[in-house]
Amino acid sequence: MAKAKKLPSGSWRVQVYSHTENGKRIYESFTDNEKTEAEYLASQFARNKKGKRKPSNMTVGEAIDSYISSKDGILAPDTIAEYKRSRKRDFKEIENIKLNKLDTISIQKAINDISKRISVKTKKPLSPKTVSNIYALLTAAINTYCPMQLDVTLPKKQKSRLYVPTDGDITKLIDSVKETCMEIPIILSAFGSLRRSEICALYADGIVKNTVKVRKALVQDENKNWVLKYTKSYAGDRDIVLPEFVIKKLPTEGKITELNPNMISKRFSRILKNNGIPHFRFHDLRHYYASILHALNVPDQYVMRQGGWNTNDTLKRVYQHTMSDKETKFTDVALQHFEKIQHEMQHDE
Repeated sequence: MAKAKKLPSGSWRVQVYSHTENGKRIYESFTDNEKTEAEYLASQFARNKKGKRKPSNMTVGEAIDSYISSKDGILAPDTIAEYKRSRKRDFKEIENIKLNKLDTISIQKAINDISKRISVKTKKPLSPKTVSNIYALLTAAINTYCPMQLDVTLPKKQKSRLYVPTDGDITKLIDSVKETCMEIPIILSAFGSLRRSEICALYADGIVKNTVKVRKALVQDENKNWVLKYTKSYAGDRDIVLPEFVIKKLPTEGKITELNPNMISKRFSRILKNNGIPHFRFHDLRHYYASILHALNVPDQYVMRQGGWNTNDTLKRVYQHTMSDKETKFTDVALQHFEKIQHEMQHDE
């Protein structure tokens, strides 16, 4: 195998024989900032050339299009829709590069530019999670058609700082929506941990006695049409036992709500603002639900099953937040204990 040679630019290059054309030997060139990476790419080409798998001549854009097409009908409509939006929006700089000419430097530059882009919704740079999701689509497409080793640095993950509604927030919120179209969505999420999409897909015949059978979700496809799909994950398919006061609020026939997920979010924000309640997302009602169960020492396995979470890691990372009112109570207990110790120490002196 040919060894990498250092170029005047400081990069490393390896040339590997590809084929003969018109009596002339044609070589493929692999360049990278790292010597080992250039040699690795060259070795991959050489192995594929021997018949194991030929490097793809398709472009990055073609690979992503083909990958998305191969998943259509398998992945959820909203996931496919987001993939297609990402395809149009995120890969303009590298979409015409052929996969067998692609290198880490080109991808890193594209990721750097994506990380700096300002979100239309938040007016801030894209979050590390969003950038990671974009990169995941890119690498999935690349490795499907032309596997390669990449060493791309992604933005550092930020610690999640979510607001968990307090008991006072929830009480005030529910009082403000009594007998309105938002009452049912709010109590289903706060006291049953249902997602917006699950609430909007729920029909009365999916409720048996005091148990809600969550099987489907309402999501948008690539054309912005609302469509029913199966729940977000295997764990999302679940039966939830609800308090009697919630069950009594639910209609006995037809759809549980005529609202769609976007309508719920927009109305929810206005309700918080109009009633002087600290801003948080509708989804954070699920945080409230999980935090209450956690504070009551309910086993994680039960909380996961009720909320439709796949792993304990997700539960601990996102949903087991200490509520601010409970935190204040425990802080006061700790401070009183320390004050008591201090008084005892002074007495001993």
